Amino acid sequence: MAEREHLAKTTLLMTCRLVGGGAFIVAAAMKLRDVPALMLSIESFELLPAALIPFVAYTVPWVEIASGLALIYGFWSRSAAALAGVTYLVFTGALASVLLRGMEVDCGCFGALTGGGPVTWLSVVRNLVFFAACAAVMACGGGTASLDCSLESRVPESRLDRFERRPGTDPASAAAEPAS
Repeated sequence: MAEREHLAKTTLLMTCRLVGGGAFIVAAAMKLRDVPALMLSIESFELLPAALIPFVAYTVPWVEIASGLALIYGFWSRSAAALAGVTYLVFTGALASVLLRGMEVDCGCFGALTGGGPVTWLSVVRNLVFFAACAAVMACGGGTASLDCSLESRVPESRLDRFERRPGTDPASAAAEPAS
C-alpha cells in the first residue's frame, strides 16, 4: 500500500509541476511573440504607472519562463513554486480588480493563443487552479520524479556528519570551556 501511495503522490506532484510550469511557459511564449500587444493589455488594467509598463512587459515573461522551467524539471521546486504561486496570485488580483471595477479588458494572459477574450470570473478560477498546483509543490516539494530529488541523492554527507566527534573536538564545547 505504501508503494501505491508513493506513486500517487509522485504522479500528483509531477502533474502539479507540469500544470503550473507549463501554463507559465505557454503564456510567456505567447506574450513574447507580441510585446507591444502585452503592453497595451497591461495598460488597459489601469494598475501600473505608464513608466513601469515596458519594464513589466519585458520582464514578466522571462520570470514566467525561468520559474516554469524550474517547476517542470523540479529544480528548486519549492522556490520555483513559491515564485510562480505569488505571480499567479498577483495576476489573479489584477483580474479580480478589473472585474470588480466593471471594466471590460482583454486578459492578455496567453497572448494571441486565447483569441483576446475579455477577463471573466473563469479567468480568476483558472489562475486559482494554477496557484493550487503551485501550493501543492510548495507544501510537498517536487516529489521523487524531480531534479531536486535526483540531486539530493548524489550530494555527499556534510563534513560534520562524515567525521566522528571525539571529546574535545567540538568547536562549540571548546568555546564554552575556560582557557587554562
